[in-house]
Amino acid sequence: MRGTLGRGQAPGASAPVGISGVQKLPLRLPTIWAVPGDGPARAIAYGVEGSAPAVELIEIDGGRVVWRDSKNCAGPVVGVTATTIVCADAKGTRGIDVADGSAKWETSEPFLAMDGDRITIAGVGTATIRGANEGGELGYVKLPAGVLGTSIVASCGAAGRELFAIGQDGKLQRIVDVGAVVKLAWATPIGPLGKLEACDGASI
Repeated sequence: MRGTLGRGQAPGASAPVGISGVQKLPLRLPTIWAVPGDGPARAIAYGVEGSAPAVELIEIDGGRVVWRDSKNCAGPVVGVTATTIVCADAKGTRGIDVADGSAKWETSEPFLAMDGDRITIAGVGTATIRGANEGGELGYVKLPAGVLGTSIVASCGAAGRELFAIGQDGKLQRIVDVGAVVKLAWATPIGPLGKLEACDGASI
């Protein structure tokens, strides 16, 4: 069997060294997100510093923490774009800058789903689609009767107005925008949802 590992280079011996940078303590219980896009390999880590949640940017090749912040991203990281980290908790949804961890935008509405550079947040009987990078509103959907905002798992289409949700009966639902009317296109029974490629994929 033949293959490649990593960037096409055979692994070599390396000295055991730590990650350098601004951190005082290593993050506990870290969750790692790759930063997409061209350029140097980077990762976002969300975890606990002491007793407070914190997020940091790591340069992979240099083994260096570029910055760490414990104020602007109090909730867990739910998605990362090339320029923005999206965090969400019971107080709402917010975006912080990948470059330096500074706050970019925030809303008190709860996070539902993220697909690419778009996020979906919940209202009462509604779902609002926002751009993940700047937080601006891209679309607004009044949900059909019987569809809960908190059940949305994906948002697709040019304005994000094609939605997928998990109904109270466990069925996967597809909600579509037909002119001025948003309606339930279909619902089908499924097992536990492992991965949903609703927008780019042809299968679940």
